[in-house]
Amino acid sequence: MRRICTQCKEEKPIGEFNFRDKKLGKRQGACRECTRNQVRRHIKANPEYYRERARRRKQMLFQENPFPCGIDAYSTTTKYFLFP
Repeated sequence: MRRICTQCKEEKPIGEFNFRDKKLGKRQGACRECTRNQVRRHIKANPEYYRERARRRKQMLFQENPFPCGIDAYSTTTKYFLFP
């Protein structure tokens, strides 16, 4: 089965289109390549938005788990990890 992309107007296999609603089997109008290019253009045009978004995400993750490796560098007690 083939379909025409709404962006580049090329006829492509249906597998080249991302799902809009997988449960219903609906696909997006733009092919994956055009969607990818659109996202890249948007990121390039709005770098400050994406920097701020990454900064907020990093803060949120640090608040949830300030020491992801399990070692508290500011602790005064010594922790021993015993491995079998």
